[in-house]
This record gives sequence, C-alpha cells and structure tokens, in this order.
Amino acid sequence: MNKYCKEQKLFTEKVEKLVIEAQELRKEHPGCGVEKMYYVLRPEFLGRDRFIDIMMDLGFRVQYKKNYKRTTYSIANQYPNLIKGYLVNKPQQYGNQILPISLWGKDFIMLFLLLMYIQS
Repeated sequence: MNKYCKEQKLFTEKVEKLVIEAQELRKEHPGCGVEKMYYVLRPEFLGRDRFIDIMMDLGFRVQYKKNYKRTTYSIANQYPNLIKGYLVNKPQQYGNQILPISLWGKDFIMLFLLLMYIQS
C-alpha cells in the first residue's frame, strides 16, 4: 500500500470514531447543531469547515418538526358581509364590521373599521 492509501485509511477510521461520538452526543442533545458539535468534540485531525461538510453529508443536520399551523383563516363563507349593499351618501363615510373569531380555544371579536370613499 502506498502512503496515500494508508493516510486515507487512518483518516476514515478517525472519522468513524468521530461519527460514533457524534451519535452519542446527538442522543443526549437532539437539537445540537453541527457547528456546536465541532466545538464540543474538538477533533484535532479535522478543521471546522471540513467537519461540517462531512457531518452534513452523513445526515447530522438538525431535524425540525414541520409547522402545520395555518397562518390565514378563510372565513368569508362562515359570516355574512354586513356592509354589503351599504349606501355611501357622503365622501369619507365610515362603516364597520364586527367579526367573531375563535383562535386557540378562545373567542375573540375582530372589528374592521372601513373608510368608504366616493369621488364627487
């Protein structure tokens, strides 16, 4: 075997030991990122950027739960439009609409103040 093969084999063995240590660290701290892993494990044979590249390729990226919460609620069909057909008699006339809404198990009242404008 030539020198390159020996060094590569030695490097691979060190990385395998490092991966086992990283798996143990990940079991204890599941939210620990790869860069923090580097500073905790402090491998002497590997730089930070190469460590991050190797660990990312091996699948040590932090797994986040997908957020299934909705950010918009389409409730146009649930409540009638109370200002539909409202006649605007003068410029800059105000109108309002009160909308009951339930979020997080609590009831709220949403108030829309509308400025209705006509050109004269």
